Amino acid sequence: MKPIYVLHISDLHLDHPLPAYGLEARRERRAELIRAFDFIVDKAVSFGVDVLLVAGDLICARCVSDSTLAHVAAGFARLGDAGVPVVCVPGEAEEYAGMAALLELAAAPNVHLFAGDEWSAVEPIPGVSVWGVRTTGRNADIAVLGNLRLEGPGVHIGLMHATT
Repeated sequence: MKPIYVLHISDLHLDHPLPAYGLEARRERRAELIRAFDFIVDKAVSFGVDVLLVAGDLICARCVSDSTLAHVAAGFARLGDAGVPVVCVPGEAEEYAGMAALLELAAAPNVHLFAGDEWSAVEPIPGVSVWGVRTTGRNADIAVLGNLRLEGPGVHIGLMHATT
């Protein structure tokens, strides 16, 4: 089997309100986080990664701006144009503000969002299954790893968002 290149990210919290920062520092930090997202997309394309895994809290759904959503959608589209699938699970920041923004991003043909409470799989690369489940504070008392039953041949990758 040829090498598989996976880029894994989590917890960018794009458009988080950053209440501990002053107004100018908030602007600067939000711009830095957008640049970090752009850097991730650039590197995924230039390195020819096989899949981008997003393990939650990509956006701060309760306060994400339309311009940030459009920016992320454009980044995901660029990845799609380069043949890079994106596989996501929600995190706390998406969970408690509603899933609408994340579901909108997941409408792109190269993006898969695990939004169910049970493990399921997607095969973004032939022979590679990514298993995901929506795990956040609302179901933190369930031992989800004990429910994972891998099926089929090939490489299996698990994706979930941890919470305390």
